[in-house]
Amino acid sequence: MLEKEPEYIDWDLTGSDPRIKGLVEFLYEDLDLGRLKVTAKKELLTTILMNLLLSVSKKRGIQYPRNNAWYQSVPAKYKYYFVTHHFVTTVVDALIAKDYIVHRIGSWDMLAQLKESSVMKPSVKLLALFSVLSTEVIENRQPAQTVLLRGIERLKVLNPKTGRLNSKKVKTPLDYEDTPAIVKMRAVIKKWNDLRGRTIVTLSLPKALVVGEAEYMMRFTDIISETEEIVEYKVKPKYSHRVFNNNFATYGRFAGASETLFYRDYRPYFRINNEATVEADFEAFHTRMLYNIEGIDYQRDPYQIAADSYSEAQYKVRKYFKKIGLMSINAPTAESAKKAVSKKLVKENTVIPYGELTRMLDHWLLTHQPIAKYLCTNKGLELMYLDSQIAEKVIKHFTDLGIMVLCVHDSFIIQERYKEDLRSVMESAYQEVMGTTYNVPIDYK
Repeated sequence: MLEKEPEYIDWDLTGSDPRIKGLVEFLYEDLDLGRLKVTAKKELLTTILMNLLLSVSKKRGIQYPRNNAWYQSVPAKYKYYFVTHHFVTTVVDALIAKDYIVHRIGSWDMLAQLKESSVMKPSVKLLALFSVLSTEVIENRQPAQTVLLRGIERLKVLNPKTGRLNSKKVKTPLDYEDTPAIVKMRAVIKKWNDLRGRTIVTLSLPKALVVGEAEYMMRFTDIISETEEIVEYKVKPKYSHRVFNNNFATYGRFAGASETLFYRDYRPYFRINNEATVEADFEAFHTRMLYNIEGIDYQRDPYQIAADSYSEAQYKVRKYFKKIGLMSINAPTAESAKKAVSKKLVKENTVIPYGELTRMLDHWLLTHQPIAKYLCTNKGLELMYLDSQIAEKVIKHFTDLGIMVLCVHDSFIIQERYKEDLRSVMESAYQEVMGTTYNVPIDYK
């Protein structure tokens, strides 16, 4: 039944529906899980069941770590209290023994010293119990930790199918000591998440946009109504956290929330508490940041300027230079920037000869010579930290007023009646973080 690649277990999943609570009570007794740490085991059992229920619809197994080393390696602040090696193996083994799941033990990748996760899927016996349930009963907990610090490294991992070494990005949660700044940061996220849980967010999408996307949508929404042209979804609250890379001065963006999980084309169809919304973002944000850092009030469209002044007519296209501009900010070298642009273009069925990309990148650097020293130097992570500080100020302002604002990095979605308030707050937040009085262009979508 489950032939697709398995998905990693989502520890956030839970369910408060009376049918779920009843199923957990029944299985807890049948599995004979004992009278010690009952609350923790029931919470874990609920999480496993919700993952398995979702796996039925998605036709994907659930992979989870079985080796104790993983549980020991993750700092306690990142885990729910019920996520321990003992609890997980105890509950899963009981499910296996009673024939509620089909199970496959993981294996070692000796070269990379990594252990693949074991995989479970519901058995016929459990499917019978699931027959009266739907994914609508699946909910999300607030995250165990809302401020994440992760180390990132690349390892060479053996691909068992090809026999080749593939590069794999490994993200490791790092422990840290709380500071007053982190405590304040966490308080902002907690208050925002609490408001999110009390806010009704819906999507009224044209059917043409969601054809073939049923699996994608079911994880994050419930269908409210459906006509020949429109499907209306209620968005399940999915809570936010903030992620830093290696230290607390790089990246720092808000992640995990519902609005970050949907395709860009869906955003105009958000409604908050049954009101139409507007999306606002900073135009050419990071490029303009770099000019402002240099003390230059840059108000033009940097991508259009580069496109219009390029020599080859067929490549005088704004979207090409936007990709080049963004990659030049985020890539560590010119070569990696060109490779990243080429890869993105191929996904769009567009091919630009590599030599032409080289000339286009050189043109971009020449056109924006005042900030060229920052480009192709991996500056993006520092700029993302700055834009996360701006986002925090915008989020805090509206949350303190009890007004829900959705955030996708440097883009904000709010009820249309607060459109001008949002612009004003975005401008003041930008000026405060950047230490400037420059006006920053804001685009409404």
